Parts: sequence; C-alpha cells; structure tokens
Amino acid sequence: MLRTVFSLFMCLLTAGIAGAQAQEQTLMSGVGRLDMARAGFCTATVVSPGVVLTAAHCLFDKQTGKRFATTDLTFRKGLGTGDAAGATGVRAVFMHPDYAFARQGELTNLRYDIALLKLDAAATSQTVSARHFAAPKLQSGNAMVVSYGKGRADSPEIEKGCALTQHAEGVILTTCHARLGTSGAPVYQMHNGQPKIVSIVSAMARADGTPVALVIPVADAVADMHRALTRGVTQATFQR
Repeated sequence: MLRTVFSLFMCLLTAGIAGAQAQEQTLMSGVGRLDMARAGFCTATVVSPGVVLTAAHCLFDKQTGKRFATTDLTFRKGLGTGDAAGATGVRAVFMHPDYAFARQGELTNLRYDIALLKLDAAATSQTVSARHFAAPKLQSGNAMVVSYGKGRADSPEIEKGCALTQHAEGVILTTCHARLGTSGAPVYQMHNGQPKIVSIVSAMARADGTPVALVIPVADAVADMHRALTRGVTQATFQR
C-alpha cells in the first residue's frame, strides 16, 4: 500500500516538474534579444505575429541621445532556447507618445518607457495577446523575469520568486535583478494558474544597498499601442 502511494506521489511530482519545465520553455521561446547596431542589446518579447515589446530607451544611443535607425535594430527570437529563429530586421517603431529619452532619469517619464517594434518578418511561434497581459499583483513574491543580460547574452535566464512593491509615479520595484541587456524584459505573474505579462524592466536601481529593478505596468498601454501600430500609425497621442 505504502509503495503504491509513494509511486503515485512520484508520478504526480514528475508530471508537475515536467509541466513547469514545459511552461518555462514556452515563456523563454517567446523572448528574444534586440541588438542595437554595435551599441549593445536589450530584451524583447513577441506579442503578436511580427510585433515585439521592449523598453523605449533601448531605441536610443546613450552616447549621442539620438534614436537608432530601424536598420540598426535586429531581433533574434528564442536565442539559446532550442527554438531560435533567424535574425529579423525592424520595419517600424511605435514608442509610447509620452516618453522622452531626454527625461530618462525622471520617474514621471520612466512609466512610459514602452515601445512596440514591427518586424520585417512575422515571429509567430509562442506569441501572446491581450489575454496574456494583466495588472501586477503587489506585495506578492511570485513574479519572474525572463531576460538576456551581461554575461548571458546568448541564452535567456528565468529569475523566480521576485516580489513587487509600489515605488512612485506608477513605477514598481522588484527584487528581481537587472543587468545591462535586461531592459525590456517581461515580468510574469501567475493569474488563475496562467503566466501573465504584468510589466517590463526599465532600469537598474538599489534599495538599501541591494540591487533591484524598476519595472512598469504595460497592459493598458500595449493594448492601445498595438491597435495603433496595426493601423500603420507610428506615433499618436492617447486619450486619458
């Protein structure tokens, strides 16, 4: 009897582990590396066929303050996950209309650090849609970040068990770490048993001497921006 119960427990445990690993693989395969000429890289996520989500500041040269040309941008989906696609160019860019790179250090500007990129070719596998976004649940330790970064430029990493707390001006602080290249990475939380994108990484910071990341909610903005981008609009002013 005990042997039967133990065998059943081990089967359930194995199935649970396999399911979690499959879910992680799915999340990683929809994330890619966004290369900016020779100026480094950020992380981006496929949100619909041919459209990826990242941080708006990734589209600017930090040295000159000028925006990169679309020809300087290359997206590499699923790099290092076993589901890698070839390098894809960028055709058009839609930044949040309230974002200004010149005010990058201001929290009131940071919350608009969002951009959608339309690719030359459709990256269709493991795309997400509006139902895969949700508002962040604060004071919760179940957030996870999928990202590329310094020291792991060729394969993504999942950091789990991160807490989210309200910071200021709509910006959220997470105990997940950010490195160079992590900007634009999706932050997931489980909602009704399903992983939802609740924010993206915008900046590195420190809280009481501990490395943290500043992340921004994206659900409402991405919905508006995606509708505009699919209509061929590359800049707009949202109604409040």
